[in-house]
This record gives sequence, structure tokens and C-alpha cells, in this order.
Amino acid sequence: MRATASRAARGGAPHPAAAHYAAKDSTPDSTGRPARHPALPLTPARPAAEARPTPPWAHPDPASHPAPPRTAADLPEEGDLPAPPWARPHPAPHPAPPWAAAHPAGEGLPAPPPSPRGLAEPVPTLGGAGAGRGRAALGAPNPAHLDPGGRGLVMMSEPDLLDGVLRLAAAAGCEMLRVLDPLQARRGWADAPVVVLDADAALRCGQAGLPRRDNVLVVVRAEPPPHVWRHAVAIGAAHVVSLPDGETWLVRVLAEAAEALTAGRRRGAAVAVVGGCGGAGASVFAAALAVTAVRRGDRALLVDCDPLGGGLDLVLGAEQVEGLRWPAIDVGGGHVPAAAWHAALPAPPVLGGAAGELALLSCDRSPHGPTAAAVAAVLEAGRRAGETVVCDVPRYSTEASVTALGGVDLTLLVVPADVRASAAAARVAAQLAEYGGALRLAVRGPSPGGIAAEEIARALDVPLLVAMRPEPGLARAVEAGRTPGRPRGPLAAAASTVLAELARITRASGRSAS
Repeated sequence: MRATASRAARGGAPHPAAAHYAAKDSTPDSTGRPARHPALPLTPARPAAEARPTPPWAHPDPASHPAPPRTAADLPEEGDLPAPPWARPHPAPHPAPPWAAAHPAGEGLPAPPPSPRGLAEPVPTLGGAGAGRGRAALGAPNPAHLDPGGRGLVMMSEPDLLDGVLRLAAAAGCEMLRVLDPLQARRGWADAPVVVLDADAALRCGQAGLPRRDNVLVVVRAEPPPHVWRHAVAIGAAHVVSLPDGETWLVRVLAEAAEALTAGRRRGAAVAVVGGCGGAGASVFAAALAVTAVRRGDRALLVDCDPLGGGLDLVLGAEQVEGLRWPAIDVGGGHVPAAAWHAALPAPPVLGGAAGELALLSCDRSPHGPTAAAVAAVLEAGRRAGETVVCDVPRYSTEASVTALGGVDLTLLVVPADVRASAAAARVAAQLAEYGGALRLAVRGPSPGGIAAEEIARALDVPLLVAMRPEPGLARAVEAGRTPGRPRGPLAAAASTVLAELARITRASGRSAS
């Protein structure tokens, strides 16, 4: 940035960048004098007898609003004036810049060579574009040494458009790094979760030969003219977004990029648990899956899709835990970040050394269950955030249950090891097979008639994943509101087997990492 761009016209108000230089120039050097900003050229000193006019940027009260000197004539001689209020009593030495070596006394010091590209500006996502640039520059480390990884890139020349994009990024929780030219953009081009350009930036990046990548967006005001589409195609942009009409869509895309980065670029997995008959223990097993995932350090989202089941919060003893239930939630298919779900939903404590975090989205003691759009939004939010989503799905068909079964990676059918339960589960298994996803069988013992789990699997034509031994005291623990499944009990062991299969399926499908 040229120094003249930061100075105001004589008698006028300073440009916001002048405040940036004012903060930077106030650091004294090793001689006790204020350090000169390297971007401000010095003018020849005036004769001693010449009266110095008050510079236009000087404040009437220098003690409260000190303004650093801007020219050599403004620098006081040692001993002439008392130390200014912004001088440190014992200033730390500052190493001389390389271009000052030939001028040890500062005499005849030429202006430093201007940077061919300026500096990249890390822009906080709070506030407007002008305010963000000022705060980012004030006291920030040299942006040239900042790692752009973890932030989106934004390259725009129109201040109003930049301000609007940063406002939307703040709403989405996506931190952005502003770059000024394609040379700066190249450093973080491959690793940034999202790249936002205006039409001019898209043209320049395309001319610079930056490689094509995913999640490049071109943002314009109103309807884009034909040349904008040509620039977008040249750089490989996925979308051209018109503001303000596309604000909602842009917020969703930026939030998804931020969540994917938070999850370490690992996409989450979802499993549905369905009982083969009434009283099969599917709800208890679904709770055990979520609890086991939390115990091994994952973030889990347990979703109740059965409005007639009485509420999964009763299974975990969380009926008194504050948080929203399904009757109070209607997202209407909109975008809700997973962090917002965890903040709003009950988080029941998990006994047995929980290292992760559990969020419970339960039905209430009412017949009003979730909508299909709401279930889809919850599933997608958990996946984007890299979480393990466990859905307790009823045997009967509802729009919400159909959406859940169509959106998970694995469906687990829980069947007690007896003849009647096996006969009832045969019809349920036939319905689940129509969804075409991975279907596995979990057989819960004991078996009163000695039926083997393998026989039930052959009768249902469903691959057997795990056969569970009965866990002593499980019914008493659930009735008392304690976390189902001891850390080393049969239920936890079966849940670990199912989670391992879920991880294998997601890896095979390529959805565990972006």
C-alpha cells in the first residue's frame, strides 16, 4: 500500500488506514525517538528558525490522542522537549531494517522500496469491511508470516461487496483471510475451505493460472452480466452468487465450510436402530451406541424419531435436563450448525469416563414428532461436523422415519432371540431392504428355546453383525435413569462392534474424509 493512500488532504479527515499508521508509528526506537514507519518517506528538515505549523492530523489534546510525527522536521531534538506521553521510559532496542544500513544516522534516508504486492490482510469476521481491516492491522503480526490454513480466502476490490461478504461470514462462523492479488492467494489456494471472489478477482486469478479447486464462489451485486460467467468458468468456480438474493445460500455454504474444517475434514457417520418387534430393546441399544461413541472421544448426536416411544430422554435419565425437544423445534429444512444443536439440546452426563460430548434430541410426552425436513437437517448438520449420529427409528413408517432410513450409512435391526420376535422381524426386514442401504442384524439374548443367532440371520436373510449376551441389571439401571451399558459390559461391547462396522462402511464409501 502506498504511503500517500493513508494521508488525508490538508485540512481533511484521515483515511482509516491513517489510524493504522498512527498506531504503528508510536513505537519508539533505541534512541528514544518515535520509530519511523517504513512506508512513510521523510521530507527535508525545515530550518530551526522556521515556525512549524500545526499539522492537520494533530489533535488539540495530544496527551489523550497522541499523533506521531510524519516528517523529519516534526522530530524533536533530544533535550529540547520533554518526553511525549507515548514514549516508553526504557525503550527496547529495535533492529535497523536492512535498507537503513547505508544510512546509520538517518541522514539522507530515502523512502524504502515499495512492496510490489502489499500485505495480505487477515480480516476478522466481526463488523464491516473497513472496521475489520483497521482492527486486523492494529497490532497484528506480519500477515506474510501467517498460516492461511484454517481460514477461507476472500479477494475483492469493492468495499461494499466485501463488507457484505464479511458480514455473512460472521453469521456463518467462517473466519476469512483477505488477500490483495493472485500471488498472495496462491499460498492458501489449495487448503482454504472456501474461496470467495468478485468478478475482477476471478478474472485476475484465472489470468494468473491458479489451479481449479472445489468451493470457489464468485459473488456479485444484482444479476451477473455475461462476462462474469466467463470469468467464473475460467477459474473453475462452482457458483456465481447474486447478493442480496443469495445471502441465505451463501451463509449455508460458508457455515458448511467452517464445520468441515472444525471436524478435521472428516465427514461424520449416521446409523439407524430399528426394533424387529415391540420390546426388542432398540431404544436402549441406540442410547448405548451414542454413549459408547462419547466414551471413546467422539461427539455424538442421539435423535429420537419415534413420537410414540415415550421419549429417549427417559432412557438416559435426562427428562429433567434442560434443553429443547422435538415439539419445540421446527427448522423447516433450513441450515443449522451442529454447534447450535449442541448448545440448544439436552446434554445428559455420561458415566464411565466420557471423553466426547453427547447431545440428545428427544421426543416429548406428546404425539407430535419431528418432520421429515427437520430430520434431514439434523442428519446433515451432524455429518458436516464429523459427528456420530444415532437415530432411534420406529418400525412403522412415517415421513420422518423414511427420511432417516434413507439418509443413514447403516441400519441395524435388533431382534430378540425367540421364535415370535423372529417372525415379526421378517416383515420389518423386508421393508428395510427396500431402502437399499447397508442392513445388519443384532440378535439380543438370552434365547429361551436355544435358537442360535445364525439361524435367525438365515431366516431373515440379513447379515449377522453381533450377538449380544444379556447384561445383568440393565433393566433396573434404565428404570433408575442411569446410563445404559457398563463400560466393559456386553452391551458396550456390542455397541463397539456396530461402531466399528459403521466406520468401515463410511471408509469404503469414501465419505469419512473430504
